[in-house]
Order: sequence, then structure tokens, then C-alpha cells
Amino acid sequence: MAKVKNSSAKQLIVVPDKNLGHLPFEVFLTEQPDKEMDYANYSYLLKEYSISYSYSATLLVLNEAQQLNRTIPKRGVLAFAAEYENTIDNDKLTSRRGSDIAVIRKVLQPLPGAKKEVNMMRKYLYGQFFDGYPANEATFKEHASDYGIIHLAMHGVLDGNHPILSSLVFSEDSTTQEDNFLRAYEIAQLNLNADLVVLSACETGYGKFRQGEGIMSLAHSFTYAGASSVLMSLWQVNDYATGQIMKNFYMQIAKGLTKNEALRQAKLQFIKESKSNTVRHPAFWAAFVQMGDIEPLELVCKTGLTSSEKKWLTGGSLVFLALLFAWLRSRRRKIAA
Repeated sequence: MAKVKNSSAKQLIVVPDKNLGHLPFEVFLTEQPDKEMDYANYSYLLKEYSISYSYSATLLVLNEAQQLNRTIPKRGVLAFAAEYENTIDNDKLTSRRGSDIAVIRKVLQPLPGAKKEVNMMRKYLYGQFFDGYPANEATFKEHASDYGIIHLAMHGVLDGNHPILSSLVFSEDSTTQEDNFLRAYEIAQLNLNADLVVLSACETGYGKFRQGEGIMSLAHSFTYAGASSVLMSLWQVNDYATGQIMKNFYMQIAKGLTKNEALRQAKLQFIKESKSNTVRHPAFWAAFVQMGDIEPLELVCKTGLTSSEKKWLTGGSLVFLALLFAWLRSRRRKIAA
């Protein structure tokens, strides 16, 4: 870390090899801690650099080509918060979906924080927001290609032996159109126009390493589908911590920060505001990492203005006030003369 620490660079792009792709470099320490378990004051790399990741140089080039050919998406957010309340009889679910799906869905715990995330976004941002039973796979596939920002708050199910079968679990809607387990191979076949996909789910960045392509995961499939940037998780994440970090992240994005810097500030804010030393442990905040393009987003808030438009408005107001002040001052001098 000494060479990195002495560099004037403020951003790092990490292309990890093999199992290093399962590690968040943000938690690496630049100095030996003075005090054990003083998690808020450890010298994390996070405190000095904005860090983003890429699966490989090949995918970086592919991603740039995809950006040139994709259509312009809608301004706004497409967000889903899945529901896991068991209201369907297990035998009926087994006959409709199969025993494997029924067993998995039966053990999935509710995610109250997921609905809070989407409700928070609904309050401040424009877009389409689905929670409860409307947050199903068929609805997602219908709208996924239309939006520049996609937010999915739900359970992720990892298949360690066959990563292509790993899935995002949407709400069960009892229809026969889809089984509401959106698998990695299905995601890769989508035609997305997303500048950012946020996977607020467990282990969406975990998978097997493939030479030249990186970690094969749910997040990787979204990259293949056309997403220029993916915010993903490397391990099972705490529901409360996820909600706080996501709220902080979108607040920073709305200010016009780059994606990697927005995530960095969201994590630092979480550490600073957490009252429990236990919650300050990296296990609670380090799972989320940003993969791909880091450019700022034009996030449209309920004010109707994007971050850049707000800057222009603020700058224009300051110029107007300065000119007004100069004119009034000049007029006073003429009157006094």
C-alpha cells in the first residue's frame, strides 16, 4: 500500500484476479491500527480513495461499445421491493412452481428495509416504483429496458455450483407467465439501457472466476445485458445497514458526484452516524462495491431539476445577485454625486 499511499491519485480502478474479486479493497488498511476494534478510526483505503471495479479490460471495451449503440432511456428510476409474506399454500406453490422453488421461497425472510428504500425513492425521485405483489418478474421484464436507473431491493439466491442459475427473487404473484426467480442467464439476455443498476440484495457480486471475464455473478449478467454500471454486494448484507447506505448513496448521486465517490461518501456517512461500534464493522458497510462506469448521473428529483440544472440555477442566481448589487451600488454613487 505504500506506493499507492504516496501517489497523487484520488481514484482507483481495480481489476481483481481470481478470488480477489470477492474482496472489497476499501477495507484494506494503509496503517497499523493504534487501537483494536476502534472500527470508525481505522485507516481504511476508503478514507483516501474513490474505488471502482471492472471484471476485465475486455469487458471495459465491450461496455464502451454498448454505450454508443443503446437508445436513450427514460429519465427517472425503475425500483422494485419484493414481498416475501407467505400467503400461498405450500402445496399449491409446489404444484405451480416446483418443489425447489417452493422450498427456497418458504425460508426467505421478509425485508422491511427493502420497502422503506423504495418508498424513500418514491418520495424524492421520479420514476416507477413497485412493491408488494406488483413487484414481480413479468413487470420487471416489461419495463427494464426503458429506464436509465434500475433499483432492485430483494433477496438474491446464489447457486455456487452453477452461477448461471443464481437468481433474484421477485414477489410471488401466482401467475403462470413467470416463476419470479430471475436467473443470471435470463438477465444476460435482456436488452438494457441502464446507466446504473443497483442490486440491493445479498451476494449479487459473488460467483466463480472465469479467465478473461472475471467473477461470473448476477451483477456480471447485468453488465452483459447492457448496464454500464452495477452497484452490487459481495456477501449477505444487513437489512438496516443496506437501507441507510442506499439512502446516503442516492443523496450523493443527486448532488452530482461520480458513482464511486457517491458510494464512498455513503459509506463514510454510515460509519460516522452509526452509534454502535459493532455496526461500524466493515461487515455492515463494505459489501457494496461499484462496478463499471463511474460518470455522474442526471438524477431527476421531485423538484423537476437534475443536479446539473440545479448547479446552473444556483450559479445563475449568484451572477444575477452580483450584477444587481453592482447596479445598486453604482446607482447610489450617482445619487450621492
